Amino acid sequence: MADDLSNNWGTNLCLPDKYRRSLRSPPLPKVFGSGGRRTSSNTSLSNLVAAETQQFTFERVAICGSQANHWAIDDATNLNSSRCLFGAGSYVAGDGSALQSFSTSQFTLGAELALITPPQDVRNPAARTNTIPLPYHIPGVMKTKELMAYEDECLQAVHIRLCWAKTRRKPYKAILLELMLAGNGSILSNRALVSIGKLAMHHQLCVIVDEIMTGGRTGAMFYLLSKPPSFQAVVTHITFGKWSQMGIVFLSKTWAEKRKSMYEVTKRGASTFLYEEEAVVHWRCVLQCLNEIPAKRAKILNKLKLKVEHVWGQGLIIFGPSKRETMHGLKCRYLPLIHANTPLDSVRSTLLMPLKPQHYKQHVNKLITDATKEWVLDTPQPQPIENLIPAEQKVDVESLSDFAFIAKLIKESNELEEKSSEGWKTDYMAEGTNRSQGESALARLKDAGYIVSTQKGKKRTRNWKLMDGFIAPWKSVDFDQIVVDVVAEVIE
Repeated sequence: MADDLSNNWGTNLCLPDKYRRSLRSPPLPKVFGSGGRRTSSNTSLSNLVAAETQQFTFERVAICGSQANHWAIDDATNLNSSRCLFGAGSYVAGDGSALQSFSTSQFTLGAELALITPPQDVRNPAARTNTIPLPYHIPGVMKTKELMAYEDECLQAVHIRLCWAKTRRKPYKAILLELMLAGNGSILSNRALVSIGKLAMHHQLCVIVDEIMTGGRTGAMFYLLSKPPSFQAVVTHITFGKWSQMGIVFLSKTWAEKRKSMYEVTKRGASTFLYEEEAVVHWRCVLQCLNEIPAKRAKILNKLKLKVEHVWGQGLIIFGPSKRETMHGLKCRYLPLIHANTPLDSVRSTLLMPLKPQHYKQHVNKLITDATKEWVLDTPQPQPIENLIPAEQKVDVESLSDFAFIAKLIKESNELEEKSSEGWKTDYMAEGTNRSQGESALARLKDAGYIVSTQKGKKRTRNWKLMDGFIAPWKSVDFDQIVVDVVAEVIE
């Protein structure tokens, strides 16, 4: 059982790739009317999940992790994936479907790691519009003050995008993110996760956590459970894949109850199905080895002659400053098999030159944060003007004008300000905006629930005032108690 750490992109966590076999015994014939699930009550995924968390429940299996993401996105957006936002650097799908175009993990053969694709290299207009900057970074590199400024910059850009979409009456419904980018090991700090949770609550977003790579590999079945409870409380979907040999979808119990009233439940049931035993036996196999992960990680670092301070990642996901000649790509990511007794027969690596090991973290972190900041500066792309009729051209120009107005408003205004229409137009709208255009823009902001109007004096002068929490909802203390209540409700 040689382990060269290539591991088929993380698919075979339990058994070496060369065996290519299932861990389970041959399936029994299907019993019609069984609903397509043949597992006994003491080995079902539902019971295995319940042993790990009371907050989430098993929903279904899929053919692969990509299909699990498909289902979660469709469920969260009511079958409209264009209403889902994706964190820059995510690898959303790898099955060749349309959803793969939303992946912005830039991978090239021979590269050290998979990094974040810059906006100008994204060919699909929809992916350009639906990709958002999340403050991924490598822990221990940035100073606290610098990291907090970076996080606020990213969150502000996401908030602007969400507010703009709502004024266009096309609000986003969900956000998909990885807790750790599988291509480079960067993470979101606890502070950022809490803030993203507040932002999601403010905009009524479902949060889909993609654990296709991290589920089971980080030392626990759910990496999410090591994150702040207030963030866990807003997560509605979790997806698994890779080592389970199929995709798995989990739902928060609050969302599972809510969707019962959203979708009519039919008595027909599924006409096709997948047995969940494949995932069950791999789940149980991984559970038996979780306690051995720290020792296995230490063994890998010793074999590669790497110091703890020179690497990052969690559990069996390790990133470091040496490359392996045995891999075709992602040469600086190591994915050992989970078993502690798996021999490391073919691991060969060489240090990256001219970078020194202690400098590699800083090098990769800069590449990640620089690319993310390019997404901060990127704006929604308009439709081709030459293909639009005059009425559509007006809406298109209006759309970009609204984006600039909202961006300037959020970045520069004071939440307590109350101004006349002319005052808002002069201070925050594009030069050349006439009175009618200004009133129209303010009215759209009012319809979205972000601004209120009052009329004063004998001339009934109209003034406008921003609603509380509009500028930076993730800093609003009003949400803290709401989050506590949600957590308490889930626990009960």
